Amino acid sequence: MHRALFVLEVLREIFLHIPLHCWRSRSDSRKSLAALARTCRTFYDPAMDLLWADMDKLEPLLGCVTRLHPLIYDSDEYFRIHWSRGVEPLSEYEARQFLRHAARVRSLWFGYTIHHIHLLSVFPIETCVFPRLQSLTWHVIPTTKHLHLFLSPMLRRCNVNMSSDLKSIATRCANLESLSIGPYSCDTVMERDLPVLCETVRSCNRIIKLSCPLLDSAVWKHFSSLPTLVTLTISGEGPNGLLDRDNLDFAPFLNLAALSFRFPPSRFFPAANILTVMQHSKFPSLKEFELRDSGSGSPWSEEQAEQFFRALSQFKAQTLENIAISFHSKHQDNPLIAISHFLCFTQLRRLQLSVHGSVYLDNDLFKLCRVGRTLNLWN
Repeated sequence: MHRALFVLEVLREIFLHIPLHCWRSRSDSRKSLAALARTCRTFYDPAMDLLWADMDKLEPLLGCVTRLHPLIYDSDEYFRIHWSRGVEPLSEYEARQFLRHAARVRSLWFGYTIHHIHLLSVFPIETCVFPRLQSLTWHVIPTTKHLHLFLSPMLRRCNVNMSSDLKSIATRCANLESLSIGPYSCDTVMERDLPVLCETVRSCNRIIKLSCPLLDSAVWKHFSSLPTLVTLTISGEGPNGLLDRDNLDFAPFLNLAALSFRFPPSRFFPAANILTVMQHSKFPSLKEFELRDSGSGSPWSEEQAEQFFRALSQFKAQTLENIAISFHSKHQDNPLIAISHFLCFTQLRRLQLSVHGSVYLDNDLFKLCRVGRTLNLWN
């Protein structure tokens, strides 16, 4: 064997490129990596690291436990889904077998259900089952009490629903760079959830990309003072009246480059609170702005729309290059004159404006369509 193949960095690079060109399916790639791991000791570690790097279920890891292997890979499809019913949790010896491979996992994704979680009840609450985990997506409903087992000090990206154990995230994941917290169709922000939710968000002092509901003034003030924050998405709202109108002294969002307000059809759009936030905030580095109101709440009045566009024009963000806005206008017969507010953005390159109502087309509209600018207009 060539001496270059004894260099782990070289082997990892080779094994990383093989799946992109040679393997047709995830199943085939796993089989090939397993075969490489069995080839020789030199191949074992880099092949095993890739074999277990990305997981979307627990079965392959549990299948490494001798007692569970025949249950998991039974030929009956129905039994394969419900095989863990009545099965005893892992013993201490079996837990060590599980941990040996779990330590190689880098990314985990779980949808709305997670089967067989009770088999991990042997692990104490302080156990870090996946010590090298860097990315976790946890959309499990109903809530389970086992999220702490999947949290790692090395975790950098975390996507969870609002009903998750957020307190564990705040205490265990100090180095998060990307955090997304709901809401999903079955989630609501209740008064009793607010303290933990706010504490979790405020615990993120190194965050680069954040998606969460619109919370209180203290949290928004925390956002504004974070030098690491580059992308912020507001995707829902807490109980009415969260913003304290007497506590709106926000710091400038110095490095924020992308700001989005997104509200799906099942959510009421909090126009007043968003206007308040915009009117009291500064975004000197902002390049992208997005607002998506799917129209589940009351349509905007002409006055509200005018206030919003005026607030946007006063962002003091001359760096804006992309703007995408969608909302419902209340008065179908009363034209909405909004285009002129975008003329102040000298760096604007792309504007998407979708207004479910009337838009007045005047000369200002065509001033935006100079060379180097793109305008998409839907009505």
